[in-house]
Parts: sequence; C-alpha cells; structure tokens
Amino acid sequence: MFTKLTISIALTLAVLAFPTRLLELSANGEAVFKIVKGLVFITLLSILMHREKFLRREKIGRHIPGKIFLMLTPVIVLIAAYIAYAWNKNEMNFDGSTGFLLLTLMGTFIAASGEEVVFRGYIFNLFKKYDYSFLKSILLTSLLFSLAHTANSFRVDDVWSILNQLIFSFALGLLLGSIFALTKNLLLVCVLHFLINIPSTLQRISNVSASDVTTANPTFSEEILSTLFFIMLMLPVLALAIYYLRIARKNDSALTDNDNLRGNLRGIV
Repeated sequence: MFTKLTISIALTLAVLAFPTRLLELSANGEAVFKIVKGLVFITLLSILMHREKFLRREKIGRHIPGKIFLMLTPVIVLIAAYIAYAWNKNEMNFDGSTGFLLLTLMGTFIAASGEEVVFRGYIFNLFKKYDYSFLKSILLTSLLFSLAHTANSFRVDDVWSILNQLIFSFALGLLLGSIFALTKNLLLVCVLHFLINIPSTLQRISNVSASDVTTANPTFSEEILSTLFFIMLMLPVLALAIYYLRIARKNDSALTDNDNLRGNLRGIV
C-alpha cells in the first residue's frame, strides 16, 4: 500500500501542484495549461482507480436521497457565507476578459476535481481496502490532503499563512471526506471543493482594494492569536464533519453487516 500511496502523492505534486508560473506563460496560456495538466492528472488517477476497482458509476454521480440532501443544507449555507465574506473583505474588482475568467474558473474546477479524485476517490478507498478502520481512513486521508498543500510554499513565503492553510485544509478534508462517505458521490465533493476555492481564485486574478493591505508586520504573539482565532473559525466545519461521520459510520456498519449476512447465507445454501 505504501508504494501506491507514494505514487499517488508523487503524481499530485509533480502534475497537479506544479507551479505553472515558472513557465512564464501569458495569462490565457497559464489558464489553458492548468486545465490541460488537471485533465492529464485526472486521467492518470482514473487509470489507477480502475486498476484498484474503485472507479464505479455510483461513486461519481450517485443519486442523493432527499433526506441526506437536507442534511447537507448547513454545508451549502456555510460555503455561501464564506464566499460572501471573502468577497466583501477583499473588495475584488475583476477587469479582465470574460474568456480569461471562464478559463480560470474551469481550471479551478478541474484542479479541485483532481484533488478529490486522488484523496477521496483513490486514497480514502485505498485505506479502506487495506482494512483500515472507517475513522482512521478519514483522518489519514485528511492529514495527507493537508500536508499536500505545503506545495503552496512555492507561491507564499509567509510561514503563518501556510500554517493556517494546513489547518484549513485538514478541516476541509474532514468535511469533504465525511460528505463523500455519507453520499458516495464524488461529483458532489468536486463541486463543493470548487465553490470553496472560488474566492482565492478570484483574489489572484482581481484588483484587490488597497484598504486591505497591511502596512505593519504583525508580531509573533499577534500571529499566534490569529492562528488560534482561525482554529476557532474552523469549529463549525469540524462539528459538521463529526455529525456527517457519525451517520456515515452507522450506514457503513449496516452495509458491512448486510454483506456478512449475505455471505453467511450463501455459505449455508
């Protein structure tokens, strides 16, 4: 299993996390390149998923019962509030072409989908295949998802920003992992991940108001307090993740018991 994990993480860092800006392409060229590398990555991971028999139709766009869809309402509200807050805080003003905006958003969706394919679609199922417990599979997948975001250090030099992003990524990994475990719908977590990435994407390509620019470097104690406050902001995300995990775990146990019962009945017959 270690070899398969290494291959999937290496592909993620080599293809999906490759710093496109190093190529010094035009804005449109960079957007197109991100789309291409994302599609290449998803194709390679789909091959790995097919070999491991993880690639099933119900795990891509499985129907979500109305009861479970209602359970996801708080997540939709939370994401909408996050997008609205980020938009108002940064006062973004995009003055580029519509074509470039659409290409960028398409690249963001494909990149988010690639991350979901590797972590929720492949690595999570890989842990379960090798008899890791349901909870341990979720936690380890979320931890690897968080650590993979250290690749953003190529783009950001601030250690505290990277630390906050790792905390955010771990909490997000738990939430998306619990939703995938609950719904078995890979497309859904791809869309949710895309929506969460929209503010940071628009911030990179927009003119951000100068009022948001800090003039003084924060002290060490201020950075500590900022990170502690950031952790507190993640509490609703963690609470929702725990709620969904409890339901998904019960459903998973029920399915396992039913499979064992069918196996015992076949043995009797």
